[in-house]
Amino acid sequence: MNKKWGVILLSLILLNGCQSNIDSGIKCVPAGCSNQLCVNEDKAGGIVTTCEYREEYKCFEFSNCGYIDGECKWEETPEYLECLEGVN
Repeated sequence: MNKKWGVILLSLILLNGCQSNIDSGIKCVPAGCSNQLCVNEDKAGGIVTTCEYREEYKCFEFSNCGYIDGECKWEETPEYLECLEGVN
C-alpha cells in the first residue's frame, strides 16, 4: 500500500471513531404537551407546544425516541407504521 492510501485509510478510521463518540453522548427524550416530539434532552425543558391530542399520537407507544441517523426522532418500527396506517 502506498503512503497516500495509508493516510486516507487512517483518516477514515479516525473520523469514524470521532463520529461514534459524538453520537453516543446525545440522549433523546419525548417532549411537548402530548409527548409528541422527540428532542435532545438538553433542549426538552425549553420546548413549548400547544396542548392538543391527535389520534396518531397513540402510535408513539409502538416507537422509541432515540438518536437515529444523526438526529433525535421516533423510530419507525413495523408496529408504529401499522398503527399510523390504521389512523389515516
